[in-house]
Formats: sequence, structure tokens, C-alpha cells
Amino acid sequence: LDELVGELSSDALIVCASRCAVPSSIALDSAWSRLLVHTELGPLAELEVSQFLELRGVLGAARPAIQELAAGFPLALAVAADVITNSADSAFALDSLRAVHHSLARLLCPPAVSPGQQLALDVCALARTTTAELIEGVRRAVPIVTQHDAEDPFNWLAHQSFMEWTPQGLRPHQLTRFALQTRLRRERPRHHGALQLALRELYTTDAETSSRPAIEVANLFFVDRNEPHVQRWTPSLQESPDWALEPAERADHAQIVKLVHAADGREAAALVQASLEQGDEAFEVVREDSVIGLLSYQRFTREAGPAKLSNRDGASALVRRFMLQHPLEGDEESMLIRWFLDVQDYQLPSPRVMAQSGRQTQLVLANPRLAYSFCVYRTPVPWVPFWNHIDLPWQEVGTFMLGAHQYCVLAFMWRRRALRDVLIHGGNPPSSPRSDATEPLAMDELRLKVTERVANLARKVKLTPRESEILAQLCLGHSAEDIARNLAIRPRTVKFHQENLLRKTGASSRVELFRKLM
Repeated sequence: LDELVGELSSDALIVCASRCAVPSSIALDSAWSRLLVHTELGPLAELEVSQFLELRGVLGAARPAIQELAAGFPLALAVAADVITNSADSAFALDSLRAVHHSLARLLCPPAVSPGQQLALDVCALARTTTAELIEGVRRAVPIVTQHDAEDPFNWLAHQSFMEWTPQGLRPHQLTRFALQTRLRRERPRHHGALQLALRELYTTDAETSSRPAIEVANLFFVDRNEPHVQRWTPSLQESPDWALEPAERADHAQIVKLVHAADGREAAALVQASLEQGDEAFEVVREDSVIGLLSYQRFTREAGPAKLSNRDGASALVRRFMLQHPLEGDEESMLIRWFLDVQDYQLPSPRVMAQSGRQTQLVLANPRLAYSFCVYRTPVPWVPFWNHIDLPWQEVGTFMLGAHQYCVLAFMWRRRALRDVLIHGGNPPSSPRSDATEPLAMDELRLKVTERVANLARKVKLTPRESEILAQLCLGHSAEDIARNLAIRPRTVKFHQENLLRKTGASSRVELFRKLM
């Protein structure tokens, strides 16, 4: 700017490409800021990738594999194109993949001159963001060769050209992270697994006491971000999960009722209003300009257990019955999470729900005496693959109707397996299951899917709650006699409702009725 610009004509266009941010001396200068246009460059779009590979002479057979590998990063595309054009095979084979990984690692990743520096590279490959405390925590958990480092590993990492600062710590460029993690997983798989385990344990411990548990849970999911059932939970590198739950104040009460009314209806809003007035539940909210997220919970002990629950709605009745059938022992506790919703992603697994998920996780982790907890869902099915993947001990308690919606109460059995163990070890528990563990819960999963599909059909054709209940039991294979016995009604009444189901849905037989549900 000091030497070149003065020699250019007044109508010149200057394009500067840099990995660094615009210097404050330019960004804050009023003369420059009026002229400046700042553009963030990201990965190429799918059409641009196709055009790039065509210009580089890559044949069509190899393009899909290269596109999947490179994820739109120009450097990865260029390396992959060179590997293909210099090989005798026009297809993208395993040897081609290894060659690309090796070239990227050589281009992007500096050689570590000490075990501490190597550990810093490994941690930043797996962790969402890296801090000096995180490197030290992993170093204590994963033994490395003792050797004095000429400089602090975190300080060395911070000065690498591929690292950038964020409010939570350091993070590498996405392509560098890809190259580092691929090299670590391929060359040292056992060390890769040990690092994952250490990071999970550190994040789980932090979640117990963190004032922002959503961040710790986001970090925890990021460690296993390549697992299919974890991907939808993992916030992107640019996305902050820092939606904090705060205790509700009296000024929030009207907005809480309004939020529940919009999401769940008039009857649910009336229940929330009553709970706010009685003070028998703890309410926490996520605030922006108004209340956009809500979580409420109620704790029970053996002395003050089922007696604290009234039968004012189906959830309370189901939880009361379960607690009477499964009494607490000694100083054990249980907890009911009654209201759990977000204004945008109602009860769905997503980064926006991370605040509620993180806080629920913290409530369970912080109470080692918790025997079981309950949660009320309207749409639990999307969560089931994730729960099963991490071997979470859950079971269905029952369903109930509230207004126009059907809800499901689930129990999470922490006597069977502690949440801390689930989060650290996932679907690979370190020891054999407890002797009191129940049979696999496939039937619960099936029942949830049937319940949700019946609820969807009920809204379309206006089924009554009793008709929905009978249809669900028919789908689960119960006979008219079984259903009559379960519901304490006569078999003739069951057949009467069955005929109404056929009439309302326009089905000519039970087989056709089930087909409509599919």
C-alpha cells in the first residue's frame, strides 16, 4: 500500500488474498473503509468443483470420489487431480486416496519436533477448539514419552499459520484438520482412540459444573462428529451453541405461557400457568428479545415422591404410577423434566436444542443419587437412533393425550448405567452390564414409531383419543380380546371403534388401514 498503490491509476481495482484478517489500520480508516469490500472465501460449490476437475482433465469416473474426499477445498481438489493425472488408473482407487492424504499432510502439517508438539497437533485435530488447559488435561490422561519441550506446546501451536483464534480457543483450518485427523487415524489408530476417550472424559467432567454446559456438550459431540447418529447434533465450526439457560423470573411468566400455548396448545398453557403460580417446578429459559427456549424440572425423594404429583394431567399420572411400582431406595432421587421446547426446533435433535440438552445432561451428571429421570416428548422417534447408538438405558412409561396432541413419557434408568459412563464410553461400556439390566428395548422403539404414526393419522382424519389408542394396539399385534382386557372395556366396544376407524380412514380392511399408516 505504501509503494505500489501510489503508482496505479485512480480507476485501478486492487485484489488482495490473505489468510489474515483485514488490518485494523485499514478497516478503521474512513477513507479506506469506503472503498473496501471484504469477502470470505469458503469451499467451492458442487458445480464449481465439477468445472474445476473438468479443466484439470479429470475423467468423469473419478470425479464423484474426489468430490466426496475434497469437500470443495481447492487445494485438496488440486492434489487429487494431480494424483489421478499422474497415475495410470483413471479411477480413484485406495492407493490414490493414500497418496492424496500423504500429500495434504506434507503440505499443510508442520513436522512436530517433540512429543508435546505432536500431542498439540493431535488434540487440535479432534477437539472443536483447543486450549492450554485441554492439552495439559489430555497429556495427563494419555501417557507420552517424557521429553523437555523447547517451548510450550500450546504457544507453539498458536503460532502455526493454519491456526486461528476464537473466543473458546484455537482451531485449525478445516482442510488442515481433515489432513491431521486422517493421518492420526490411519497411522496411529490406538492413540486416536485413547485421545477420543480422554477428550470425552474431560468434557463430561467440565459439563458437571460449567456455567455454559451447552458448549461442553457440543464439544463432546464434536469428538465423535463422523458417527452418522452424532452428525446432526454437532454444531458447525462457525456455529456457537452458547444459548444459556437462566432461572426464570416473574417477568418471564407471561412469555413462558405464550411460548407453550404456541407450541402445545391452550390446555398445556393452562398447566404451565398453574405450575408457575404454585412454584412446584423449577423453570429455566433461553432469552433473546423474548423467551425462545424453556426447560422445567421437578425433583423427588423417597420421603416426598409420588405424593408430590397430582393427577392433573397424563404425564403426572404416568410418573406417579411408575414411581409407585419402582420405589426409590435410601437417599436416591428421581426427576421429571416436564417442559422441554425451543421456539424453532421443537424437541428435535439440533444444535439449537444444545442449551436444553446440555442443561439436562448437567442436571443428571451433578446428582450421583439419581435413580431414574423422566422426560415428556411429543416426537421422541428422531432421538431413538442416537440413544441406541450410545447405549442409553431408556424405556417407555406410557402415552397420554393433552388437547390436540399425544405425548409420550420416557424413563431413563440411571441405576442400570450411569450417564457419565454412557457419555465417555458410548456404545462400548468398559465392563459387563449389571445383573439387573433388562432385555433389549426394541419393543419400546417399535411402540414409539407406531405411536407417532398413529398421532399423525389421527390429526388428518380426526380420530378420537380412544380410537387412536385402539389403532396403536392393533398395530402392535393385540387382538380385540387383548385390547378389551388392557383398556377394561368390552370386546364389542373394541370392534365398534375398529369399524369407525375403517370408516374414517376409508380403508376396507385392517391390512389397508395399516398400509395407510406406512
